Amino acid sequence: MKNLNLLILIPFALLGCSETKKQDTKTNSRAKIFELVYNENLTPTQNFLINTNFDTLLNCQNGTKLLIEANSFADKNGTEFDGFIEMEVKEVFNKKDVILNNLTTKSNGKILESGGMIYINAICEDDTLQLIKSIKCLVDSPVDSEMFIYEGVRSDSSINWVNPVSTENESIQSFLKSTKHYYTLSEGNYSDSVSFYKERHNWLFSPNRVVGEDTTIQNVKITFTDLKYDTVKVLQSKNGILMQKFFPNKGVNEYREDLNTNYIFSIKKLGWANIDKLFKLPTSEKVSLIVKVNNNEFDYVFTSMMFKNRNIYLPGYEKNNSTYGFSHGDHEDLILPIGERVTILATAYKNDQPFVDIKTVIIKKNQTTELELMETTLEGLKEQLESKI
Repeated sequence: MKNLNLLILIPFALLGCSETKKQDTKTNSRAKIFELVYNENLTPTQNFLINTNFDTLLNCQNGTKLLIEANSFADKNGTEFDGFIEMEVKEVFNKKDVILNNLTTKSNGKILESGGMIYINAICEDDTLQLIKSIKCLVDSPVDSEMFIYEGVRSDSSINWVNPVSTENESIQSFLKSTKHYYTLSEGNYSDSVSFYKERHNWLFSPNRVVGEDTTIQNVKITFTDLKYDTVKVLQSKNGILMQKFFPNKGVNEYREDLNTNYIFSIKKLGWANIDKLFKLPTSEKVSLIVKVNNNEFDYVFTSMMFKNRNIYLPGYEKNNSTYGFSHGDHEDLILPIGERVTILATAYKNDQPFVDIKTVIIKKNQTTELELMETTLEGLKEQLESKI
């Protein structure tokens, strides 16, 4: 009887080994996709050598400006770093780079619409440094009041955007309104007005004042007679170089950018940051959008969806019936806007070559999109993304 039990168990043991080997093969194929096809090295890195002892303004290739204060970095032990470091910057504002960097736009499962992404890193002799002071960032992009700044947490197949904070446009606009005024005193003297200025009296610095309004502070009557912008355009940095600064220090009038065409925010951690808003349209409803790969002879197929007229990039998943969907699993409904044009991508890797198919569809209530993966090269994939998205 014992021998019979042993014979019965052997087939199950062999089946278990087979399933494990199949899963390992799938895992390896998946890893190749994100190592060789979709990875952060496909967007060129901009490198800057800076001296951490001085304030530094970086002007990046696509219009991003980074204001880095002196003494902003520490080593892995938390000790303030003193000397030269290399800054790495990536700017991602077009759809091709969003896809190639695999920068999916979801926050804990909720769909986001992006206004631009930026990656910042600081290294010295291959050691990654820590940020101990916020980096002020300005991104040249049409401003949307619903946008927030998200921090990116990377996994192999996607990125989750978390910890949203407001942009600083509104607070800086308020600052500008409240500080760029000239005052005339009907009583008292100029030195008195300077002391009042430094006290930052609530009424004195209210952004809602109008010409002709007056008040009395410490027995001195103050009347507003005109509203003017100052002419300060540059500050002298510690190393003696004149540089334009675009973020005001407390009590200093020095902002020089249009708040309607630039996002302003602070970066408190190195890595990826994203300007996003939660995606919501009244035309969104529950849909059945299924992708079928006709020649599915691959160990792993990566599917994704890019909206044609919006910066939204969603990852797909393999359903239990070997088709593909774009929610979190067969248990979850897919909510998408009816009538939106989207581009569906499917990519696999086999025999050291990528395979791909890309198709644009209009979202309907129920639809199945059939794809046929064809062998290509990495350059060929880039060309297809350029022409089809």
